Amino acid sequence: MEKLFAFNMKSNEFKTLVQTGTIEFTNGSSIKCLLEIKKNIDSNGDEKITEYNIVRVDEYFKNEKPIETPEGKKNRQKQEAERMQGKLF
Repeated sequence: MEKLFAFNMKSNEFKTLVQTGTIEFTNGSSIKCLLEIKKNIDSNGDEKITEYNIVRVDEYFKNEKPIETPEGKKNRQKQEAERMQGKLF
């Protein structure tokens, strides 16, 4: 069973790609992203999720094939550079 939830798209780069029609993002579309989950504790001490924020979109899927976004590529290259730098020291 799929679980549906509301979210805030905080990735302006991805949002622009969708709004200009460069990327098709419709109901049922899938993405690989950095997801921020905000929670509060209610009066009973139970954790309640209050917000889902998509901070960065690394990939979207077209016909089940992953396609890297420009911001995903920047993030991947940054991580690779950090790994390489770590090997130097």
